[in-house]
Amino acid sequence: MGGKEIGEFLTYLTVDEMHGFLLCRYKETEKIKGWEYFYVPTEKNLLEKPLEHKDWEPTFVDKAQFVILNQLYKNGSINCKEDKELKEFVEKNGYTLESFITSLKETGLVDTTNQVLSLITEQCLCGITRDGKYFAGDNKTGRVTRWLIKEMNKNAL
Repeated sequence: MGGKEIGEFLTYLTVDEMHGFLLCRYKETEKIKGWEYFYVPTEKNLLEKPLEHKDWEPTFVDKAQFVILNQLYKNGSINCKEDKELKEFVEKNGYTLESFITSLKETGLVDTTNQVLSLITEQCLCGITRDGKYFAGDNKTGRVTRWLIKEMNKNAL
């Protein structure tokens, strides 16, 4: 790939900041399923503040989270109630089972239903950077791959 093609390939690695004044969540009742919207009052001076673009990067995780994310990728799910080794592992790494589950859910890559952990990504990609940081992200669009290439090019210069 030439310089121009690489530049185009590495696009979509920024995240646009937004002014949030509308929130929503999925809600089901006996009669209806759909989105529930909430207006968040926002001061005019905040709306006039210039928006920034931030470099996108995958989620950085610790070693324990990295190990379990890889297990989820390999096995599909982990039953937290039945897996005694999971509890021992997370406690050995300074977590309670509950705090560990919460930390995984906060990555945006995992969810639980009936105490069963599972990935909510379509193509989870986990790795370790050259400086030893653990990362994970959904690579469905190739964004993690593009980020890796960008990081490798930074280190090559």
